[in-house]
Amino acid sequence: MQINLNQENRSRIFVALIAAPIIAVFFLEKNLLILGIIGICFIAEFEISLNYCSKLRALLNSIFGTAIPLIGVMFFSTTLFLFINALFLMILSYFLFKKENPVQIANISQFYSGIVSWNLLFCVIQIPNIKYFLIVMLTAFATDTFAFLIGKKFGKNHLSKKYSKNKTIEGAIGGWLAGMLIFAYLINLTNVGIDSMTFWLLLFSLPIICQIGDLYSSIIKRKIDIKDFSNFLLGHGGFLDRLDSIIAGAFYINILFILELL
Repeated sequence: MQINLNQENRSRIFVALIAAPIIAVFFLEKNLLILGIIGICFIAEFEISLNYCSKLRALLNSIFGTAIPLIGVMFFSTTLFLFINALFLMILSYFLFKKENPVQIANISQFYSGIVSWNLLFCVIQIPNIKYFLIVMLTAFATDTFAFLIGKKFGKNHLSKKYSKNKTIEGAIGGWLAGMLIFAYLINLTNVGIDSMTFWLLLFSLPIICQIGDLYSSIIKRKIDIKDFSNFLLGHGGFLDRLDSIIAGAFYINILFILELL
């Protein structure tokens, strides 16, 4: 299988190769990982705010948008976590599918960055074993990568032409299969000790959840009328553009943890 890579795709690969060892360092120590996630949440809040407001307001949004979820995750109950996620998703989804004004959509998209912060911080702070976050991240990366590669080579049928012209059914199936293989390998490698029911549930559903997160992010960007949330990462857009699948996966893992299935 031969795939021609343009300059943008070569830039993506270059940045990924540079980022991989840096990311690996954070998993050596949980506190270091938490600090890294706090920094990523701050930047994610900042970059989405820059799409519709000044740098000063974006900075303030970043400070409060990171500090409030951090305090909430550390000191409030899991019931509140579930309530906030449900509320944010309902409000965001309502405005995404009912409103057409780009300015209103951009403002409401702050709820999306709120979902990002609450879920990433909960996943690395409240779930004791950081291997779960590593599994989610690598499964999401594998799903995204192979969905792109398979879709590029064999994709003919659009998954959702209205919201993402580049996503195909063939790519989605390829990404799902690759995600399952990587997930099964990581479970065996990390020996996290989940029961059989949870393993099979995650094996089939986690790659799908990751792709739903990717598609949901595409809907937000299409509604705001932007290609990427920012250009902070060469060839990759912004941090939120790389986190969409991981966010959905983290949210899913958080729910299973709260339900005591992990």
